[in-house]
Formats: sequence, C-alpha cells, structure tokens
Amino acid sequence: MHKDKITIKYLQDRNIIKDITNVEKLEESIKEHKGIYCGFDPTAESLHLGNYVQIVALKWFAKAGLKPIIVLGGATGMIGDPSGKKVERKLLSSEDVLKNEAKIRKQVENLVCSNVEIINNKKFYENLTFIDFLREAGKYANVSNMIAKDQIKKRIDDGISYTEFSYMMLQGWDFYQLYQNNNCAVQIGGSDQWGNITFGVELIRKIISKDNLACGLTFNLLTKTDGTKFGKTETGTIWLDQNMTNSYELYQFFLNQEDDMLEKLFYSLTLKSNNEIKEILKDHFLKPELRKGQKELAYTIITDLHGKNGLEEVLDVSHNLFENDFSNLSADSWQVLYKNLRGKEINTDNLMDILLIDICKSKREARELISNGSLSFNGQKVTNENFEVVFKNRYLLIKKGKRSFFIYKKMI
Repeated sequence: MHKDKITIKYLQDRNIIKDITNVEKLEESIKEHKGIYCGFDPTAESLHLGNYVQIVALKWFAKAGLKPIIVLGGATGMIGDPSGKKVERKLLSSEDVLKNEAKIRKQVENLVCSNVEIINNKKFYENLTFIDFLREAGKYANVSNMIAKDQIKKRIDDGISYTEFSYMMLQGWDFYQLYQNNNCAVQIGGSDQWGNITFGVELIRKIISKDNLACGLTFNLLTKTDGTKFGKTETGTIWLDQNMTNSYELYQFFLNQEDDMLEKLFYSLTLKSNNEIKEILKDHFLKPELRKGQKELAYTIITDLHGKNGLEEVLDVSHNLFENDFSNLSADSWQVLYKNLRGKEINTDNLMDILLIDICKSKREARELISNGSLSFNGQKVTNENFEVVFKNRYLLIKKGKRSFFIYKKMI
C-alpha cells in the first residue's frame, strides 16, 4: 500500500468529501486519535455498494489515526430513516431487524480494519424510558430547525409520521452516547445524512457545551454521470454479500462501466493512492477499448470484498466463457460456472423449452435468435430448430449474442 500521509486535504483532492461541519475540530480529533463512526440500519440482509463508500472512508480515517466504529441500528432500524425517501418506509419486524443485524455484523467485521468496534444502538435505549428520552434529548430539539432539515422539508407537505420525523433525534442521541462513552468525536455518512449528522453535533453542543470536538462530514453519493443512482442493474441492487451478488456479477458490473465513471469509482471505492489512480487512468486512456481501467477496478474491489479466491474464480470463469471450448472443462470448472452464472436445474433437452425458461419471451423471439446465429450451446452454434441439445457433464452453457450467458444443469 502507498505511503502517502493521509490528511483531510488528501481526501478532498479525491473529490469524495461533500461537507464538513468544522475542519479544525476534525483535524484536532485526528491528532487526539478520537473515534469516528458510521451507522447502518439493518433494513436488508446485506449492505450495498453505496454503503461501501462509507466503509472505505472509515478505512482511510483509520490510516489517519482515528478509531473506527460502526453502529448497527438495532433501534433505529425499527423506526426508518426518511432521508432520501419520498414515501414512508415500511416498518420491519423485530425478528427481521435482528436477523439482518447479525448478518451485517459478520459482514462488516471482515470488511473494515481489525480494530473496528461494532455497537448495536439498541443498548442506548434499553434502560431509557420515553419520558426520560423527551427530558434528556427532546428538550434540546428545536422543531423549527428540524423542519428546516432537507429530509423533513421535502416530505412535510405530503405528510410525514412522527416516527420518521423523530428519527434524527435518535441518531443524534446515538452520537451523544458515543461521544460521552466511546471517545468518539466524528460522525460520517452519505450526503443525504447531513441533516441527521448536524442535528447530533448540535445536540452535543447543547447538552455538554460549546467546548467540544464533535463534528461531522459527509461523502458524495455514488451517482452516474446523468445524476441517477449508482449501484443498481437490470436485475437489482449490487450487494456486498457474495451470496447475493457473486464475484462474477460484480466483475461484469464494473467491466461495463463507462470510461467517464472510472475516476469517481476508483477514488470512492478503493484505497489506491491518488498517484496510483492517475497512472491507471493514464494507461487506460491510451487504449480505452481494452478496458484496462474497468478490469483493474473490478479486480481491486472483488479482492477487497470477496478475497483472492473470489478473484481467482472470476478469472477462471472469464477464461472459460470466452475461450469457447468446453470439451476439456473439469467438473470443478463447470461447478464454478454454474455458481457464478446463477445456474438452474432443468428436466428437459428440448431446444425451444430451454430457450423459453429465461432467454426468450416467445417462440418468435427464439426463432429470430436462431436465424440470426445469435445462440450457441456449449460452444456449438445453433443453426436450426432441430438442433440436438447435448449436455456436457450434465451442464449446458448457452451464449446469447456476444456477452450474455446462461447455464443449466440436467436433473438426475
């Protein structure tokens, strides 16, 4: 890894920081090796690619000398954050929150540095009554200021429940508890969290005093060049859990990114130094058609998320898919292909029946693909409707066009 000194200016040069409440307090917190935290509500079984920006940021600040803390919202996950939402969130059951929290805890243990502290914010409320909370925190919450926050202002005309309206009070209380008990002075989040973060900073100032180090900063949300949300595909969200988005799916996602997204993605999602990234991009744009930048980005993130084994699987799968010779594939290689391409078991060897499972919506579409020569089965081009379907080691790999692959396994 690089030896550059990690400073606020260094991270600002990467164009990833959106806002900072107080630069001087942040610099002082770094000097004093205070804690820095980011919170994640367990609203799904896994974190997604957008969340990874904050995890990478925690790693950067750990390198700068801050102590990384992750707060899992066992309490706030029961409420629902209105930030970035146009309508009320559906409330999760306590069982779902508990199940999701356990999975995400295991996930972040492996993604952040070894000295990360993971806290469930449920502990902050277990012995706190509603009356106590209103007396301890509510009396410092200025309703006019709360309504002026973006996430409330955007929803106030259409109506917002008190449950979601009060969410920022809970997140503010989390920050106060961490500041008091865990030597944590810095909170980070996506730019949509600015209102919640500043509320916490204000709450600490009002309860303790103006003489405190509490500060917050936000990072730019990952968006495409047209401003739309980044991290989704036609099939759904890009998850950090390998069982929900496997290594090959991750590889394909980054391989298909446009050239003008590369700089932003390298700076936001990797720990490569500023100079390393400049060299990668310089090399990439000499021959952009080779997609060196996309491949390096994919290899880096797959290794960070899924380890070297995940990357080796991707390279194996890619080689086998584009070699187009499946006669000598081992049983293990077929199994790797089957897993990474989300294979299905089938009980037919009829050409048209197979095409109608996932590949074509109608027989007419299937016939068009056949007549255009756009289909191959285990490397053999399908030339007519009487094509004999032959499985290899019980597997059938179908290529549609230049880049779409499907794999099926014959039931015994």
